Amino acid sequence: MRVVEVSEIIPVVARLCVEANIYLDRDVIERIEEFAGVEESPLAREILEQILENA
Repeated sequence: MRVVEVSEIIPVVARLCVEANIYLDRDVIERIEEFAGVEESPLAREILEQILENA
């Protein structure tokens, strides 16, 4: 069995976490657009729009 050092794992996990929060699948983007269009709360709508802008 191969031994993997923690120092090898940390940067990979960090990169994957960032990617998971930046690169959204098309279906996720479509759902956020859908909810932003019907959201009643101005604050929630603004947050959804920011998520779309950053995606």
